[in-house]
Parts: sequence; C-alpha cells; structure tokens
Amino acid sequence: MGYSGEEYVENMKSLFHEGFFQIQRLHYDWLKTQAAREKGNFLRLRWLLDSITIELWNDAIRLDKETTRDEEIKKDPEKGERIMILRKIDEDISKAFSAHHNETIYKLLMDKEKFLKRIQEESGKGSKLIDSGGDFEL
Repeated sequence: MGYSGEEYVENMKSLFHEGFFQIQRLHYDWLKTQAAREKGNFLRLRWLLDSITIELWNDAIRLDKETTRDEEIKKDPEKGERIMILRKIDEDISKAFSAHHNETIYKLLMDKEKFLKRIQEESGKGSKLIDSGGDFEL
C-alpha cells in the first residue's frame, strides 16, 4: 500500500538523519546566542533567535497538532498555540526595537529564548533525561 501527499511525508524515515544535523545547527546557534547576549548585541541576538525559530517551526506545528483537541488547529496548525505565541513575541520585539526601549527588548528576547528552548525540549531535540535513582546504562 502506497502513500500520497502529506501522508507520505509523515511516514517517511530520513536516510540522512536530518534530526542529528538539526540538533548540531541548534547547538551552534545556541552558543552564538549566548555570546550575543553576553555582549549585549540585541540585534544579533534577535537574528540568531529567528534562525532557531526557523529550525524549530515545524516541530512547533507538529506539537500543536498532537496536543490540541481543536479541529480548527488540526486543519490549520499555523493557528496553534506555540505558533501564535512565537508570532506575538516577534510582534512585540519589533515594536520594542522601533521604540528603542532596551529593557523591553532584552526581556522579550529572553522570553523568546526560553520559549524556543521549551519547544526544543518538547520536540525531543534537547537534553536527554535519565532516571537519577540507582544504576543506569548509557
């Protein structure tokens, strides 16, 4: 039995382990993000967080589809909670940059960074948690 369209894409397995390469890209972007934040380079930090957003966008859509009971969101996942939060944060960041309000810019960039890290964890592309009790094997 063959698949067609979206069904085919959802059932494909990557031969090139794109997930590994995405995690690598995310790791490097997070390192650059930390450096930009420490230097107070808000514009660079903004662009880096936008790059991370692009990397995690499809994961946010998938997570919204998997966790909602709302049929409207299942039909149009770009209206899901995570996507709408990212859009709202970006809108607020743009307004803060236009107003040159550094304290607000910093707070919003930190909110976006924390939210993106949450999406990364929820999508399984963050840290691996293990049971801390007793012996364990890696």
